[in-house]
Amino acid sequence: MEMNKLKLLIALLFFSVALPAQKHNYLSYRGSLTNLTCEYVDSLTLIQTLERLENFDTARISKNIHLYYKDLGWCNYMLFLRLKDYKYLSKAIELYDKALFHKPRYALVLWDNSLCNLLAGNCVRGRQLMNDYIKVARKKDQDKAQIDLALGLCKD
Repeated sequence: MEMNKLKLLIALLFFSVALPAQKHNYLSYRGSLTNLTCEYVDSLTLIQTLERLENFDTARISKNIHLYYKDLGWCNYMLFLRLKDYKYLSKAIELYDKALFHKPRYALVLWDNSLCNLLAGNCVRGRQLMNDYIKVARKKDQDKAQIDLALGLCKD
């Protein structure tokens, strides 16, 4: 009887250590964490999504972590646009930088991070990111008028 208890204890100990260490693809969690669409998203939905993302244990992510940081950055960027609170803009820049650390040639994040930096007055960094965007984005996805408008945010 004692041997069975010992085996059970060893098995439970093994699973309690091994299971939390498993790593997963962020895409398998994304739907339950975010309520983001291409449509207008209200501030309350953005704040709730931001809270869920911030409370998520990133140690569980082994694949597509760049998308996690992109989603966090996008929530902060959208909150800045809605609330005009620069703490959200600064946080968006920080999170977009993390996304680019994991995937440096991610055109969408290069574009968004460039806009955030240009809006924050970080003109040199904003232009550098825009140049990187132009290098990696498909030509058919680039809108020269939008690029010029964005770069016009900094006049120095």
